[in-house]
Amino acid sequence: MRKRSATAIVVAAILILGAVYLGAQRMSGSGFGFGKPDDGCELTEEPSDEGVVMVRAECHWNDVSADRLNDLLRDPAIHAQYFSNLGESTVLGEREDVVLVRQIHQAGGMSDREIVVEWRAEPIHEGYKYHWQKSSDQSAASGTRVEVAESTGYWEVVREGDGARVGYQVRYLPGGNIPGFMVRMFQSSGMRGVLTELRAAAESDTIVVRAAE
Repeated sequence: MRKRSATAIVVAAILILGAVYLGAQRMSGSGFGFGKPDDGCELTEEPSDEGVVMVRAECHWNDVSADRLNDLLRDPAIHAQYFSNLGESTVLGEREDVVLVRQIHQAGGMSDREIVVEWRAEPIHEGYKYHWQKSSDQSAASGTRVEVAESTGYWEVVREGDGARVGYQVRYLPGGNIPGFMVRMFQSSGMRGVLTELRAAAESDTIVVRAAE
């Protein structure tokens, strides 16, 4: 009886989550894995051999300054000011071209996650590429939150006329007991939110950035 009741609870929870997710998609006007036609972005996903979904976006923002986007992205210390999924983004130190950053990730419905990542900027033709990956040394993490199992990806900003082409790719496993379908669900819908927040930050004059060295 107890086993049957537990199963029923799990099934009910999945149905509720599905209903909430589909409702949110209807409200936002977007479908899973695709960009809205009016925001200049296209989203795709590719499962990896390890079962971790890689999500990629490409945006063409004709009215957003590539210089402003680069100013925002090159300094990970200010990312928590405009990315709502970051509760903290603290620069721990630098070695050569790598910046160590401690991040706290937040998402509704699950406990905070924590990770130390290696962040680096790479000049490319007409722009920059910003890579991050989980550091092999997590000793600077507090240990009071769930450790992110995997986080790797990049931002890419390339000048296009007076605007910019923005690329974004991420592979993410939050760690803990989170079902795979929920990871995919939140990752896809969350990706649109991240893109929207970056564009809003670029169009705002309230976020102060450090001058490029």
